[in-house]
Order: sequence, then structure tokens, then C-alpha cells
Amino acid sequence: MNISTSAQLAFVADHEFIHNNFSKIPSSIQILPFFQRRFISVAAALNGGNCLAVFVDVLSCWMRDLAVIDLPSKEIIFDRILLLASTVDSHSSLEIKPTLLGERHDPQRRGSVSHITPHNLELGNVVKAILCGIVSNMNDMMPSEFLQKAGIRRIVGSGRLLASCAFVCNMVESKFQLPVTVGASGDAATGAALAMMPSQ
Repeated sequence: MNISTSAQLAFVADHEFIHNNFSKIPSSIQILPFFQRRFISVAAALNGGNCLAVFVDVLSCWMRDLAVIDLPSKEIIFDRILLLASTVDSHSSLEIKPTLLGERHDPQRRGSVSHITPHNLELGNVVKAILCGIVSNMNDMMPSEFLQKAGIRRIVGSGRLLASCAFVCNMVESKFQLPVTVGASGDAATGAALAMMPSQ
């Protein structure tokens, strides 16, 4: 799983699994050919860290409208709101679905906020609800039951939100009912080069 600007969750499946389950695969999952008659199952969300970036832009705009003189940088705001979210212990009823851009399988989908009360609008609560919504959207696109049926036993995470925020990893573990390991950093070019190397 990668959560950076957008969000992706993928795994390699054998031919038999895809063949036996093809009619049951949700439209949110793409099946792409891979090496050695295997396939990659991919849920590629349009909404990820970019939703949090939009919220940072909104906060910055509000502070400007309120005539805040020493306006903090967006990077400082980003780090601060993540810290606030990490300190929220209690479960909040606030629910945010941050699908601001729709999704490829559902282009008309939009974000929403529900279960607002006078007591759950603290900034940390709001940010935590946004992050929970990002993770929930990934689970909607690639359900944990589908992963377990494919024999997936853990999730390897990458991207800033997973690499630097243990509480976001905890959200993923809770939602998918699978352990999360934060992987070593790397990029697509490295992965492609490794994939093309002959096995020893």
C-alpha cells in the first residue's frame, strides 16, 4: 500500500486465483498482466494525501481571511495537524469521506461529512477523520476479504503518511485486519529493473 499524493494497494496473484474469481472482482480493482503467467491486482485511488493537502490549503486560506499576520508555511501546518491527529485517543463519531476527485470506477462520487456534533470538531478530530476516510476508501476499493481470499498475510506500506505516522499504520491494520510493515524506500524504476533481472 502506498499513500502519498494519491493511494494505491496492489498484490501479485497467480493465474488460478484470477481465473476462479474473475466474475467476483470489484470494478474498483484492475487486473494487469505480470511475469510468469501471474497478474497484478491494483486498486488505484485518485484520493490520498492530496485530500489532506487540500485541507491544508483551506486552513491556510482561512488564516489569511482572518488576517493572521505570521502565516505559517503549508509544510508547518501539515506537520502540526498530523501531530494533533496523532494525539486524539478517543473514538470520534465524526465521519469524513474525502473522495474529492471521485474515483475511476465512480467518477461522480464526491466527498461528504456526517455525524457532526458540538464536541467533535476539534482540528485533531477532523484531520484524523480525513485520514480514516482515506483508509476506508482504500478498503472499499479493495476489501480486506478479497485480500485474505488471495492469501495475503500482511501489508507492506510506503509513502509519507505510512512511513512517518504510526497511527495511520494502526488505522490500516484495524481496517484491513492485517499487520502492516513499512517497507524500505524505492521508486518505480528500481522495481522495474529488479523485476527484469533473472532469478539466481
